[in-house]
Amino acid sequence: MLGWCEDDLTFFTDSTIKTPEETYKFVSSYVHGLTRANMDKLLSLYPVSDFVAYTTSALSSEFFRSARIFRDILMTCPPMWYGKQMAKAGKDVYLFDWNQTILEPIIEQQTEKRGWGSVHTSEFAYIFGNLSHYDVNGNPFHPTPADYALTIRGSRSLSTFAATGRPGLDGHDTFRGFKPAYATTTKGRDDVYVFVAGGPSEGLSAIDGQHSTELVRAQKLRERCAFINSPEIVEQLRY
Repeated sequence: MLGWCEDDLTFFTDSTIKTPEETYKFVSSYVHGLTRANMDKLLSLYPVSDFVAYTTSALSSEFFRSARIFRDILMTCPPMWYGKQMAKAGKDVYLFDWNQTILEPIIEQQTEKRGWGSVHTSEFAYIFGNLSHYDVNGNPFHPTPADYALTIRGSRSLSTFAATGRPGLDGHDTFRGFKPAYATTTKGRDDVYVFVAGGPSEGLSAIDGQHSTELVRAQKLRERCAFINSPEIVEQLRY
């Protein structure tokens, strides 16, 4: 089982980014091995029109663009590549996109900004069943019934996977419909499925096509990760 958080690296992205030039500077400082042509190609896969600013917190569209590029390079495309290789070797591979958090109010208090989303390690509070561990040091702590319910599903799904190799069991309070990520259609095209954990869109989704949800389809994982995981880019990223 491999996965990422929906907004994995927003907290680790320069929140003052507002212009295309600042996006270029931020991304290129992390992937400095990429050629100029490949940097331009990478940025072209993430048009700023795909991202919405959180204006009340002065988090710009370019900020969210930078954070998504950063996320895909570090957190999303590598597990998709590794998972595909495991699937080719005959293993069942499960991918998840974690889309719920209790961390955002804590980060808001620290930064005086809103809109961070489901940041890195958001899943920990749920899969380890330890929401109460975040009720410390005066942090805002207001879990909802949905948070407590996800704690049950999340922790039981991970323990079920550890015990059986599958993240769900019929008749148990685990994630429903969480199926292997990789399948080949009758037309020979690889379909890739991701389970969205938590949030209003929980469930299995293809990354594109008729079986995809808007949340997953909007991430354009097929074309973006095809580029990031290509041999030329992997070499320049110096894996």
